[in-house]
Amino acid sequence: MAEAAKTRLRILVVEDDEGIRDGLAEFLSDLAAVRAVGGAREAREAMLEEAFDVIFTDLRIGGEMEAGREVIDAARRLGAAVVLMSGASGREIDGALGCARADAILTKPFDLDEVERVLAGCVGRRAG
Repeated sequence: MAEAAKTRLRILVVEDDEGIRDGLAEFLSDLAAVRAVGGAREAREAMLEEAFDVIFTDLRIGGEMEAGREVIDAARRLGAAVVLMSGASGREIDGALGCARADAILTKPFDLDEVERVLAGCVGRRAG
């Protein structure tokens, strides 16, 4: 991604696993301005404090699928693209999300090339 895009693109990472959160945030920080939080409450607060273009969120935050759905719903209300990260099966994800939808799903474990492709897709759809 171009350096100019880095100054404009804002990403929020919501993940309760510190290793995944820190690793993903570090990788994404080369591509965009990144803020990383460990819980749904912190994510909602962050979304009130600043605008994000893309939100990477875990489905189960603190073991609760409802927390991930709350983050997705809040992101949608604010117009952000949503990338769902989960180790759950497709059926579990569909059941947990109900009518809420993500722009992309990263199945754990995922690799950084996949993260970059998904991010590029989200940015491309928003620009198009």
